Amino acid sequence: MTDLLFDTPWWLPALVAAVGVVLFVTGNNRLERRVKAAGLAVVGLAVLLTAVSYFVDTPVETAERRSQELVDAFERADWPAMRAILDPTAALTFGDRAIYGSRDQILTNAEDAHARFGFKSVDVLSKNTEQADTVIKVGLVLLSQQEALGQPFKSEWQFQFQRTADGWALVEVRAISIGNATGGQAAGMFPNK
Repeated sequence: MTDLLFDTPWWLPALVAAVGVVLFVTGNNRLERRVKAAGLAVVGLAVLLTAVSYFVDTPVETAERRSQELVDAFERADWPAMRAILDPTAALTFGDRAIYGSRDQILTNAEDAHARFGFKSVDVLSKNTEQADTVIKVGLVLLSQQEALGQPFKSEWQFQFQRTADGWALVEVRAISIGNATGGQAAGMFPNK
């Protein structure tokens, strides 16, 4: 029910507005003020529904936005912005293996990787989001341009957000694939400071 209020599909306010217009026109043709007023009220409801959906972010929308902000912060080498997004206990994993066990390790090694590979740009190719109770997983397929490789490089990541007392915290960054490498092959691509 809250999805219809805060993440409204486009057709719902359009349908409500159409009903309001029909009521207004019908009331206008019959010179009935109450029907006209009801029509205007229903159109107002459609506008209100659209405004609430636009201005209030759902937890899924917040997780997707923060995932995009993390990618953008890495692209710009904005380490304070990344620090603000990552939970202090955040871990970076690859498969079942923990690569970095804290936000500080993630940031130190992200800075090293950014300098080592010469990241020029990072673009999101696709996004997939799932929510199950207190966990939201945002999957991103990224395409990066790096000086070290000289060609576009594709990777797949999953960002896991956990509901806490303070809101939604990014607690795990999971590398799914790095180029064509998976599993142990790709683990060696991560700097280790």
